[in-house]
Amino acid sequence: MTPSDVETMLENLNTRTNRIEQILPTLATKDDLTAGLDGLEARLTVRIDHASSQARALFEEVKGEYRTLAEHLANVPTEIRELREKVAVIPEMKDDIRRLTEQGAGVRVDIQGLTEQVGVMPALRVDIRQLAESLARISQDLSDKIAQVAQKIDERPRRF
Repeated sequence: MTPSDVETMLENLNTRTNRIEQILPTLATKDDLTAGLDGLEARLTVRIDHASSQARALFEEVKGEYRTLAEHLANVPTEIRELREKVAVIPEMKDDIRRLTEQGAGVRVDIQGLTEQVGVMPALRVDIRQLAESLARISQDLSDKIAQVAQKIDERPRRF
């Protein structure tokens, strides 16, 4: 190596050293890094604890909802069976409804006939009252006639 090469090399080293000296004060020391890591560790611990408690709370909430859902789902087969039983009765109910509808039509006709008969009732009452009065008169007349006949029989001389 020539003296000029050595000189160039020293200048390059000097330039690098100057640059390092300018950057070096801005770099953190081991103590700075340790203190920073301790603070970071404390903050991370708080965040992890908070996240953990939130996760536990969410887990408990989901567990409760899951339990409620499981209870509801446990009843589903029973409810399906009950619905099937109710649906199975529908054709019978249709027949009953058809039969009742037909009977209802007959009842309507009967009611209409009764209504017409009830309309005749006042006239029948008058007739019945007149018949009762006539029967009372006839009965009285008969009683009177029987009394007269009995008196005539009593007035006749007896033959014994």
